Amino acid sequence: MADDDLNEHYFLWFSDVHYDPYYATSQAFKSSFYKDVNCDSVDTQPLGQYGCDSPTALVHSALEYAVNITSTKEPTFIIISGDSVRHGVDLLFTGGDFNEGGEARYNDKNSSNSAVEHAAHSSWHKQAMETAGDIVNELVSMVQITFPNSEIIVSLGNNDVVPDYYLQLFEDGNDDEDVSFTETTLTPEDSGMLGVLFNALTSTGSSHSNDNTTSTTSTRLLGEQSDNETIMEPILIASDQSTFLRGGYYSRQIHNGAITILSINTVLYSSNFGPQPNNVDDPGHQFKWMRAVLSNCRELGTQAIIVGHIAPCVGSFRHTQLWQTQYIQTYYDIVQEYDEVITGQLFGHIHTDEFRVGLDTSTASSSSNDISMIPQLSTPILLGPSITPLHGNDPAMRLVKYGGRSSNSGSESDTLQYQLLDYDSHSFTSGSTHQWSKLYTFSEAYGIIASDIIKEEGLSSKVFQTILQSMEDNKGKESPVLELYRSYMISGASIEGNNRGVNDKCNVQCRNELVCTFQSATRSGYETCLSGRSQWKQRSIVGIVAVLGFILVFASFAIVRLRKKRNMRKNYESTPSVVGLSDNNDADIRDQEMI
Repeated sequence: MADDDLNEHYFLWFSDVHYDPYYATSQAFKSSFYKDVNCDSVDTQPLGQYGCDSPTALVHSALEYAVNITSTKEPTFIIISGDSVRHGVDLLFTGGDFNEGGEARYNDKNSSNSAVEHAAHSSWHKQAMETAGDIVNELVSMVQITFPNSEIIVSLGNNDVVPDYYLQLFEDGNDDEDVSFTETTLTPEDSGMLGVLFNALTSTGSSHSNDNTTSTTSTRLLGEQSDNETIMEPILIASDQSTFLRGGYYSRQIHNGAITILSINTVLYSSNFGPQPNNVDDPGHQFKWMRAVLSNCRELGTQAIIVGHIAPCVGSFRHTQLWQTQYIQTYYDIVQEYDEVITGQLFGHIHTDEFRVGLDTSTASSSSNDISMIPQLSTPILLGPSITPLHGNDPAMRLVKYGGRSSNSGSESDTLQYQLLDYDSHSFTSGSTHQWSKLYTFSEAYGIIASDIIKEEGLSSKVFQTILQSMEDNKGKESPVLELYRSYMISGASIEGNNRGVNDKCNVQCRNELVCTFQSATRSGYETCLSGRSQWKQRSIVGIVAVLGFILVFASFAIVRLRKKRNMRKNYESTPSVVGLSDNNDADIRDQEMI
């Protein structure tokens, strides 16, 4: 998008905060990969550390820094793309007797759904759900009090429900044809975990400063108030009940309806989701709702941003498929159908700074019923980094610039057409310095290979396709673009491991795995991509050997010919006797003359 008549705005993007109010107590959550880290000691790092979820001080620090970087760039809205809650809420009530349900199923190949079912039907399950709701309420309230003038959109993550990935859905008696997205007979009291979260997000409103000094830090930090106070709106309101209680999703309109933000519940589509819903094809009727909202945007000539937690793709850590295949197919059917309406797809979950994009050669098709690679779309899938440093990444957040300009239809009712233009990634050094700073600006980091496209199209798929293609090996060595990208994956952390750290090396296999991961929708697509790249390299090797063989044969033939010519030249230079010359000798002489 050109800069002429551009109307620029900003939004903040937090993901995977995993707020742990129990940090530095005996009930703090600790990663099993960091055995020597103390998350449960009063002497532990107050601002957090690798292997632990986010303490209160880290959340406060992130919000204080966010105030500073938005002092002249007031965020129109703020996105929290899931997993507000710490890991292992179950462990608060089990004494650590067994691991958190979903994590056990995800990491332990010998586990079964019995552990999850036990947790879901235990005597303390309701209390555990309410604890998760309290953590969501506390975190979102901190954000809301800090940014009282910004709309806050919250998506549900797998750790926001208890047990992990477990979310029972309740029907209101309407079948698929009669389902209403404006009315429901469901109430929070009879909607299980979704009812608990609905109550948590409808009780976040509190008093805040109503003066116009929102650009200064003093009136915006964590509840500091002036004498002039007003009441903030809660995150969810009564009209959200029909969709949120049915499936944990809702929408918000920004800029007088020019942008509709769809907060979708991706837990319903996870490969680890349970229990099985009654409507297997469309859990919670969320897909039907998405089509209805996007269709309305098309009719009105407005645009949409899709926000969720788990992306419909393959993860970069274990290269596992994150959604069930049938839901991946349905999701891409929808976004392909309404491609011109959608201006952003924002997810989190894997705690790293990444993207997913389809290439021109992608085999995905809405009619194939066998999706494997991400289809080519106008907008890429962006994956936000996490606040929690649990997995060895530095805490990070994004400040995203977006803009709109008139559709130039000539009518008085012209609406602005919006695009995501650029973003700054800000990270927190989890070492001795403990400070926030800008890690990189997208357009500056990748401008050397895509500056013209970024200026014209913003954060479009074409930009990320160019980046992905530039990640291919450079003369058998890692591309500088991929090396730069990997340095940002865990937000600048220097810790080594999983080929993602600043100091990690990435061999040929690693590079192939990453390039395939960035464009694969399913595990089978990922494996096919890897196999294809391996076969391509084998064919390249065979081709090189064949060329070398041809060169060797040709060189041998040339040497033989050269020797023959030299011998003939010697015979020509010596004066032959006229006596005894035969017809054959005359032929030899004629050949020599012709040379």
